[in-house]
Amino acid sequence: MLPVNPKIDLVFKKIFGVEKNKDLLISLINSIVPADEQVADVLLKNPYNELNFLNDKLSVLDIKAVDHNGRLYDIEIQLAGYDFYGKRALFYWAELFASQLKSGKRYDSLCKTISISFLDFELFNDKRCFRRICLKDFDTNQFYSQLDCEDLYFIEMKKFENKLENIKTALERWVAFLNNASLLPKDLQKNVPESEQKLLEKAAEVATQMGFSEIEQEYYFAHQKFIYDQEAIFAVKMSKVLAEAELKKAEAVAKAELEAELKKIKAVKETEENLVKKLFVKGSKIEEIANLLDISVNKINEILKN
Repeated sequence: MLPVNPKIDLVFKKIFGVEKNKDLLISLINSIVPADEQVADVLLKNPYNELNFLNDKLSVLDIKAVDHNGRLYDIEIQLAGYDFYGKRALFYWAELFASQLKSGKRYDSLCKTISISFLDFELFNDKRCFRRICLKDFDTNQFYSQLDCEDLYFIEMKKFENKLENIKTALERWVAFLNNASLLPKDLQKNVPESEQKLLEKAAEVATQMGFSEIEQEYYFAHQKFIYDQEAIFAVKMSKVLAEAELKKAEAVAKAELEAELKKIKAVKETEENLVKKLFVKGSKIEEIANLLDISVNKINEILKN
């Protein structure tokens, strides 16, 4: 039986956003955050619930959690790309950060809030597939502990190296799983710690054995169709881009060849004109020059006039 596609947010949440798979979520978070912020335990603030999904499909498929130090996490996977995604990520980060300040609480009770976005599109115009954004001094690039309240992580999955021999980190293994769950467990477990190996096997098993209600199945296949459509659109777009690139290359080569030929003609013409003038200055007659250079008398007269 083939695994379902974990890049679809419903599947992503049913894998990482349920109590019995909390160990998978902890591993996923720890593959992203730095060593001094590793997570020992988390409390799911909005665990997946089918009834909630039926009532509100649009707002329950991110994963909200709080760790043992009080840090908050908002984790989501996004298929569709749009230019304003950065603003969207900031908005949802701010909303979660502000939600801590209930009536009677003080500002000093606010805890760091971390946004993690797995993107199935390219948001930034470079080759980096992973980035951490935080608050720093613009002039000095200094990091202030007083403002250590915000981290935004962006993981652009399409930019990750797909060659298995180049997959070395825990994050790379999780992204490989998200990009193609059928790779696991056999393909990604070389030189992997036993504890992580068991988690990869568990994730693969969950993806393979996952069942859907009728409404969930309808949602899943609609999103799977969207992925297929996007891949087809991308393939056609790339084909057009490559064809246009080949045409531009051919036009550039033809233009360069023409310019080179024109330069040669110009050089020959200039050499011919110089010879005519030198021979004439030395006393050669026009008829003699014409016979020697195999050009007409009229052309020689035109050259001498100039």
